[in-house]
Amino acid sequence: MVEKTPNVNPDLSDIRASSDIRASSDIRASSDIRASSDIHTPSVVLAPSDILAHCELFASLTHADCELIAAGCELRAVAAGALLLVEGDTGDEMYVLIDGALEVFKQVGDEEVILQRVDHAGAHIGERALLESSDNTRRASVRSLCDSHVIVVPKAVFLHAVQLSPAIAEHMSIVHHRQDKQLSLVERSVMYRALALFDQEHGWSREEHFEPGQVIVAEGDPPSAVYVVRSGSVKRSRVQDGEEIILSMLHDGQTFGGLAMLEDRPHTAAAIAASAVELVTFDREQFLQATAEVPELHEYLGAVNRVYAMSGGLVTVFDGQFRGQPAIVTVVRLDDDREVIVNHVIDRAIYSASLEIPPDAECEDFIYRDDQREILRILTTHDGELMRVHVEGPWEELSRVHALLLDRAPLAREALQLFSDSGHLLGPSPAQLARGPEAILCECLGLTRRAVESAMMHGAVTLEDLSRETGATTVCGACTATIAALLSSTGQVVVLSKEIEVTSDVRSFRLTPCVESVLDGASGPEPLRPALPGQHVVISAEIDGAWVQRPYTITSPAGCTEWREITVKREDHGFLSNWLFKRPQEPRLKLSHPKGDFWIDPQLGETVVCLVAGIGMTPALAIARSIAEEQSDQTLHIDYSARTQVDFAYRSELDQLAAKHDNISVNYRATGGRQHLDLADVQAIHARLPGARYLLCGPQGYMEVAQEMLLEAGVKQERVELEIFTPVGHEPLDTTSLRSAGKNLHLIATLGLCVFYLIQNALDWGLPRVAALQQLDGYRIATGSLLIAFIGYQWYLPYLRLTGPPAARLNKRLARTAARWHSASSVLAPVLLYLHSVSLGVAYTFVLSLLFVLNTMVGAVDKTLIRNLERRQRFQRIWLLVHVPSSWLITVLALIHLVYALAYK
Repeated sequence: MVEKTPNVNPDLSDIRASSDIRASSDIRASSDIRASSDIHTPSVVLAPSDILAHCELFASLTHADCELIAAGCELRAVAAGALLLVEGDTGDEMYVLIDGALEVFKQVGDEEVILQRVDHAGAHIGERALLESSDNTRRASVRSLCDSHVIVVPKAVFLHAVQLSPAIAEHMSIVHHRQDKQLSLVERSVMYRALALFDQEHGWSREEHFEPGQVIVAEGDPPSAVYVVRSGSVKRSRVQDGEEIILSMLHDGQTFGGLAMLEDRPHTAAAIAASAVELVTFDREQFLQATAEVPELHEYLGAVNRVYAMSGGLVTVFDGQFRGQPAIVTVVRLDDDREVIVNHVIDRAIYSASLEIPPDAECEDFIYRDDQREILRILTTHDGELMRVHVEGPWEELSRVHALLLDRAPLAREALQLFSDSGHLLGPSPAQLARGPEAILCECLGLTRRAVESAMMHGAVTLEDLSRETGATTVCGACTATIAALLSSTGQVVVLSKEIEVTSDVRSFRLTPCVESVLDGASGPEPLRPALPGQHVVISAEIDGAWVQRPYTITSPAGCTEWREITVKREDHGFLSNWLFKRPQEPRLKLSHPKGDFWIDPQLGETVVCLVAGIGMTPALAIARSIAEEQSDQTLHIDYSARTQVDFAYRSELDQLAAKHDNISVNYRATGGRQHLDLADVQAIHARLPGARYLLCGPQGYMEVAQEMLLEAGVKQERVELEIFTPVGHEPLDTTSLRSAGKNLHLIATLGLCVFYLIQNALDWGLPRVAALQQLDGYRIATGSLLIAFIGYQWYLPYLRLTGPPAARLNKRLARTAARWHSASSVLAPVLLYLHSVSLGVAYTFVLSLLFVLNTMVGAVDKTLIRNLERRQRFQRIWLLVHVPSSWLITVLALIHLVYALAYK
């Protein structure tokens, strides 16, 4: 209750004046409300005029003016829990706090959002509704948190004070501007309101100020915080080919950084202050906890994710309302400067998008309605062009129809009439029709779906990328729609077939392809693509109507195509990991094809050292399993760090693999027992395994320290690779060349010697002493025999690869060793030829010698030069078509030359 008392001098003390009366801009409120016993017992008697003089609002008044104003005021006691102001009431008085604590809050829907806590003497409240420029309506409510006392200033007295000092109006203008900003954000911004509700209990947000031109977030920065624009403008831009491309401008209430945080990827655009900007910032851990705990925030981010997925991310996002319901409003700017306005209702399946329609345009609506399933679909056209789309309820074609609206594609009237009857505007997507891995997508070039998806797996995310990588769409263009539909696919549908508990907070999930339904019936499960040891996949799970995506390293053997395994550690604030562990219902899952450049090539047989920590052990596990499955003799050493002995995932399996295979070794470090990886350990590994390739995976700090120690120990930078997940289509943050400096030197030496041989022959630079020796029969027979033996040895590798069972496994292992010698010995070819003959010869011998030199140069340029798997395979096919027939021809010609040489001698 509110109790009025006579206008007398109160017995008051601890009147705390503040020169900085906080405006109602802080969204946080303490969860520890002080009780009335916290208020000090008054010991000094002060007049109301002295109290008003300590109020910043009236600080510009003279002492005489304060006495005049105080004469028209009264004191009031407000009991704990009583309402001092009620939102929506008419205002006829304002208040100055003497002691106690007040709380300003606003009702938004069913929620109370705390705007400010007022607990310092001299604070003023409620004056806005008294201004003649206002509608006299309270915009928020105020309650007392404990027994409090206030000075009541009637409206007439307050207006008289404003006339006495213009500075009062100036002060109110500053304060009310900030109040308007906050009230507007609370009313309009779903994300701001959700964060405010969460922050009432924790007080984790902070305010930041940026001047025009300051960089808030740089392109490529890791996600560290989420930002809400309280005031000002923020420019989001990206640098391409040296030029800045502005993607969007963010204003009051808009947010950025949330999707990068949820997807755990670097920022794909910079955020720069376009004007003076005030931001409310939530750090990473706080935001992830809020996402997990606040349903409204989760729904909001899910809606934003759907908007970005449908529009390619190049949109401007606002919070708003659609038919009285909270909605995400996005603006997509088209190439002709027209705009498409899109509304997504956050907590319901309602979508509405529209182009600007001229007032005199004659439009036609095509409507499909199914009241039983609560489905409504309306397409509005003008001269056959789609102008507006309104959808209520699910529609699997929505993303493609949205693309038609953005592309302004013409629609046939027959298709629109069929839509009115069936609700379907489009038939099965070209990607659905081309389901088989060997289905031809590009008839002109004979490109299969497997080839196109392999390019997508290695980073191609646009039609331009695929055209550059594979040549698709560059001849007749008929495959454009098919490949575009394949690009828009979100993944392969899989089912969870097995769950394995590894440790208390680590589990493995095995995923199996399942039958997908299409319009004309069911189709068989699409086979999984083979992976490379160390690659990852993106798992998509439908949670509360929204698709959530996360990358996970593949831990199943690389050659396994019947099922795919991922190993997941449950994090405290990990949204998808917690959901996978609990799974309140049967999950709907999609699985991308293998991705990433963090992998080893088993065919190279190079020594690999994995320095891993925590759940970062997953690539090492995949590599070890792949080596065991292939019976490879490739050397692998794993140095595995975890907090305690019980935290080592798959320790028993790793121990079994190491015991069974001499080329696999594992070392464990329990960091809780201070068994940390140090420089001496790294130097010992480097000394034992010189020339090894190092793969680092684990927490960011662990990888950075390990990388520094490796470089200090003398390991070359190109031999060290860190696993950092990045969005498809972006360059890895830290990748290395697959080829070592030694292999590059071998290539340069071989090509250099071959070129030198051709040049010295053309310029007749042959050494006289060597030329003289070549006139001797014994010398020519000896060097010729070496050349014949060299050519014969080069056929040893093809022999091993062509040998079938029962010696296949043994020959496969021998072939790896022979492959290294086959490549390394090529540098001897021009040397042996020079020793045998400094000249190419004439006629028959000229053809043989020239073909020998050119084929040696072709052989030196092998496939390991190329990192991209699809381009490597294409290059390998062409390379074999040249190298193998040339080798056969050289062998035949060399044998004929040997017969003639011996016959004539």
